[in-house]
Formats: sequence, C-alpha cells, structure tokens
Amino acid sequence: MASYYPMVKNSAQRIVFPILDADGDPVTGAAGDTPDSEYSLDGASFIDCSDEIHEIATSSGVYYLDLLAGETNGDVVCIQVKTATATTKTTVLVFYTSAQSLDTVDGVCDSILTESQSHPTLAEIEGSSVLAMEASLTAIKGSGFDTGTDSLVKLHDDHVTHITAAPSTHAAADVWSAAGRELSTPANYKADVSNLDQAISTTESNIRGGSETLDTIKSAVSGIQNNTRFTAAVPKYMCKPDAGDEAFKWSANLYDTNGNMEDPDDSEIIVRVTQDNGTYLYNLYKEVALTNLLDNATDTTTWPPASGWRALERTDVGRYFAFYKCANDATEETLTVEFGWEEGGTEGYQTRSTEVADVHGDLTALLSDTNAIKTATDKLTFNAANMLQSDVREVNDGAVAGVNDFKADVSSLALEATLTDIKGSGFATATDSLVKIHDDHVTYLSAAPSTHSAADVWTTGSRELSTPANYKADVSNLDVAVSTRSSHTAANVWAVGTRTLTDKAGFTLSAAGIDSIVDEVIEGTITLRQAIRLTLSMLAGKSSGGGTTSLVYRDYGDSKDRLTFTVDANGNRTAVTRDVS
Repeated sequence: MASYYPMVKNSAQRIVFPILDADGDPVTGAAGDTPDSEYSLDGASFIDCSDEIHEIATSSGVYYLDLLAGETNGDVVCIQVKTATATTKTTVLVFYTSAQSLDTVDGVCDSILTESQSHPTLAEIEGSSVLAMEASLTAIKGSGFDTGTDSLVKLHDDHVTHITAAPSTHAAADVWSAAGRELSTPANYKADVSNLDQAISTTESNIRGGSETLDTIKSAVSGIQNNTRFTAAVPKYMCKPDAGDEAFKWSANLYDTNGNMEDPDDSEIIVRVTQDNGTYLYNLYKEVALTNLLDNATDTTTWPPASGWRALERTDVGRYFAFYKCANDATEETLTVEFGWEEGGTEGYQTRSTEVADVHGDLTALLSDTNAIKTATDKLTFNAANMLQSDVREVNDGAVAGVNDFKADVSSLALEATLTDIKGSGFATATDSLVKIHDDHVTYLSAAPSTHSAADVWTTGSRELSTPANYKADVSNLDVAVSTRSSHTAANVWAVGTRTLTDKAGFTLSAAGIDSIVDEVIEGTITLRQAIRLTLSMLAGKSSGGGTTSLVYRDYGDSKDRLTFTVDANGNRTAVTRDVS
C-alpha cells in the first residue's frame, strides 16, 4: 500500500507510529493485547477502524495501521489507538489531509515545466519575423504617413492621373552605368591580427613567470604528503520544524594521497557557522539528542586561526561529524559553514553553505497555486510527442459555423492598424494591390495619355438617389395611428402602486398545500407529520413495560408499537426504536 505526504483525502493510506509507555519508551507486543484502533473525521465521534495495528519486525515497539479510503475522507483525520498492555499510553495521531500528495504536485509541476519550455521565449518572440515585419512596414510608411494622401488607393489614383504625362527618356545606363560594383578599399575591412602572436607570447610568459608561477604552484602541491582530499556533507536546505527543534547531521572526511581515510596531524577538524549578518552561531552538538555542545577548538598560538571555531566529533579514522540544531523560530537565511584542519604545518580550509527554510509554511500556498494551475489545465490533452491537442468543436455555444469563428481579433494590434492605413478606405485586391498597380502602370505607360477632362468623368458636382422612395419603410399595414389604438392611460389600468385584498373570506389551504407543510423535514430526516405521530403516541397512546428496562408506547389507533425505549435502573434511555410509518 502506498504512503503519501501529506495524507491524501479519501484514499487508502498506511500510517506508521510508535506506541509508548508513561516514560516515553516503545512498548512491544501491543498488537496482540486487545488493541482498539478508532478514527474520527472533522471532529465527529470515533468509529472503529476496519484494521488493527501490526507491529513491525520483532519487538520493535513501532506499528503500522492500514486505513481505508472512507476512513480518511475528511479535512482533519484523528486516529487513536488503545491497548490493554500495562502502562501503555493512548496513542493519538492527527492528520490534515490534502487533495494531492507532494509526488502528484511534483508530477504536475514537471509537466507544466516541460510544456512551458516548449513555448517560445520573449526574446524569441521579439526576434521573430512578425516584429521584424512591423518594423519593415513602419519603415515603408515613412515619417508623416497620411492615409488620405499616402495609401495604396491614393497612390493608384495619383498614378492614373500622372500617367498622362510624357514617359521618361532616360535609359538604364543613365541610372546605373555598370553591371556591378566593388569596394574600392577592401583592405580597410580586414581584421588587424599583426599583434596576435606577440600577445600570445606575452600571456604565456606572464603565466610561467612572476611569484606565483606554474612551477612554484606545482612544487607546493607536490610538497603535501597526506590529507590531500577533503569532503563534507552539509544539507542544501534545513527545513524548520512546525514546533520544537530539529537535528541535522553534518559530516566531514579526510583522505591521504592514496585515497585512504586519515586524521590530520592534530586529530582535529574544526567548523565555524556564520549568519548573513556576520554573527557566529554555536548551536552545534555531539549527538542527535542535542544535549552536549561541541567542544571549543584547541587553543594554540597559530591554530585555530580566529574566533568562532568548534571541534567536530570523531567517529573513526578520518571521519568527523556534528549535529546542527534548527529551531522552529529560526531565521530564514543562508548560513556559511567553514571547515578547517592543519596537516604538516599547512592549514586547509573549505566552505559550504546551507539555507534555513520554512518549507512547511509554504506548502499550503504551493498546493493552492498548483491546484489552481491543474484546474486550469485539466482539460488539456497531449499526443505521444507531448504536443498539445485540442478539439476545436468543443465549444460552449454549439457547432462551429466555419473557420472564421477561430480567427483572432487583431484589430487593436499596431501591425493590423499599419496595414489598414496602407491599404486605405475602400481597398480592393482586384484594383488596388501592388501587382495590379504595377500591371496597370505597364499598360498605361504604353498607351497614349487620356484627353478627358474632369467634366467628362463627372458632369455634375453631386449625385442624388434617383428613386429615394424605394428606401422608405413599408407601413401600409398600419390602418390607424398607433396613438388611437387605446384610450386608456396607465392610471386607468392601475390607479395606485399597491393593492390589498379587502375580503379574504372563503380562502382555505388545499390538501396538497397542507401536505407540503406537514411533510417538511424539521430535524434530521423527521418530518412534521412523523413528529406529530411520535408525540401523540407518548401523550395519548397505550404503554407497557413500566418498571422494567423496556418501555413500549402504542400508536393512537393501538395498531403498532410506535416507540420502544431501553432504560437503565435509573430510567435513563440508552436506546430508542421509532416507527413513524
């Protein structure tokens, strides 16, 4: 059975826990001594679990309990385990459930990351041809562009007018006298690499010369005989506990040139922890119980080098450790961890870092954000190549009328506005496209210029519709004026704002109306009709069993046992059987 963190609501779970005695020591054998495992959901009464506890291994004092899905179907799940074993304390466990486990959240986040990485970045979009096209079109429009004078339609009209002039007599040779051009001074474009050899030689000399030459460094490294390799394990993150303190183990190891574990000459590795503000921390301990602090580093003339150092605990040759105490109210910050040792008069240092983080406090917000993302993306599907799939017919307002339904509204985009300005009002591809303008120019330039005047093209200054009556609305079926349809005013129809019945005599509820009242549920599943039957039995029905532990009350018609009470010696009811039919 899988285990999850946090507990997933309404899912089968296995929980593991110790059973302790009054001294806090684990108790063995509790699984075989009349155990009683119960659960409560959201503060409701405790109910027996379907399973009972099982002890792990032999006499471990640690047990597990398998819970069914229904036994975790609450926001707050409380488990209590009792046993007849002497001195055993009742074990109480409280779980705050979640809709998803961290594994599920991690999987969703990984899928979102994978999908998002397949999308173009802002830099890629900014470098795309769309933005380049926008820049090109803006350049084509030019400064001071006016749709009224500079659009393609206006350009076409102006060309029709201007082609009446005589064509140019210049030949191509007048414009471009040769078939090709070459740079007159190509040498100016060559890179100057004349000093490259000298620069390389100088750099090599600088590396080999000086006080810290390669040979000097090589000699110093060769002089180190032992402990040439140091390793340290410090967790990247230390999560603050919800309450109390948490112990985190740090370890350090030293190796000689042959890879064997070896102590430094003074058998001491020291450690120092520094906060962001430069303050040293000393909450380093010798054991996981966090009882005994580390000893101060050995005080000698030259070692340790400065204040704040503590000596790690030694477990074996070359192996050292310490436990760091992280309190629930610790500051969230990055700590600098320095290690130092001395070998043959040579000091060695290495630095690690670890971050104190409040993971528990951020979990709820993380789950909330992740669930919101999951809700927004649950309907997305992906093919075998992890490409997004969609069915364009799955729209809320029914069948798709055509491909135009899926065109994006780009009317507000600068690119669209620019193209609209260039096209001009009344643009038609058949007459105003660049190809048509080019073809017309070729045709017009080869023909004789027009001799028509403006009066030939348009004989009058204005035009009017010749049959305006055709555009009037047809109202022939209105036989009289609308105002003559009724002579009543609003005051005639309703003289005042409210009305009150003056005579209520004769108004009674129907049988159906009465039934709807008495069949209304008033408490739990009991209706008013059923409550009346129970009350009538208690007040007016026959009874039997007085003085015994079972009292029976008959219905009013004496046809059945309406109420049966089980009572104790004091007359307190311990069980009630009702027949409300």
